[in-house]
Amino acid sequence: MIIAQAESREQLEQILAEDVYYPDLADYQIREFKAAMVAENIQQFQGA
Repeated sequence: MIIAQAESREQLEQILAEDVYYPDLADYQIREFKAAMVAENIQQFQGA
């Protein structure tokens, strides 16, 4: 599981395309979500 934040789906796909396991070894499934609650120690990663 990779948790990522990007400006757009296209930007995230570009980032994933640079992964050393892409395209032969990794199977990526992108699922968008917005966290309703975020722990205090990781709030700097919370999107706007």
